[in-house]
Amino acid sequence: MRAKSPKLRLTNIEFQNLNTTSGSSSPSFELSFRAQVRVKNSNFWPYKFDNTASTVTYGGFTVGQVIIPKGKAGMKSTKKINVIHCEDDRKSGADADHEEEEIR
Repeated sequence: MRAKSPKLRLTNIEFQNLNTTSGSSSPSFELSFRAQVRVKNSNFWPYKFDNTASTVTYGGFTVGQVIIPKGKAGMKSTKKINVIHCEDDRKSGADADHEEEEIR
């Protein structure tokens, strides 16, 4: 029996803030959103994963990065992880809200 790679999905995206400034010589933006990362494990054994990052792109340009904390998806289940992302063109950061749930 071969191990299958887990599927990673970013769902339930809710934009909370989007501000742009284009009137100056150096345009800028500020973006924040809440989202849910789903790690789907279709194997008959648990799947453990380390901290990782997922890049958010729009129109081929990177607009942010979401940090996914280490965890474990049970056998034949999906692990849900709620994340909050705040992006500012001067600094970048994200932190995870550790509400998680196992579903089958």
